[in-house]
Amino acid sequence: ENIGVAKQLVDALRSELTKEIESFIPELRVEKRIITANYDRKYKKMVSLSNIPSEVNMSTYLSKCANSGFPEFAPNYSIYQLKGEHLIYYLNDQYVASYAYQAISYAPSGSTNNNNY
Repeated sequence: ENIGVAKQLVDALRSELTKEIESFIPELRVEKRIITANYDRKYKKMVSLSNIPSEVNMSTYLSKCANSGFPEFAPNYSIYQLKGEHLIYYLNDQYVASYAYQAISYAPSGSTNNNNY
């Protein structure tokens, strides 16, 4: 009987600790985020992305993305197939940030302001 009570207490404590840890480590939060991509049909370039996680520093990843191929935004939609605006869904901020960084390498040259991406 005492062992059962002790196990319940340990499980409850583990649950509370898990909640605490998740609240302090953003990467562990899983949330749906929508990114809107603006695509310039005339120049066939990505011109802007909105709703990118605000806590990231865009310039940090520019060099890492320069030579990477652009992944599909969503099933059946590659960058060349986007028309005007397209909503992109991801389940985790980390993936959103990763793809957003790669998109930046396709922004028009000379764009230095983060708001232009």
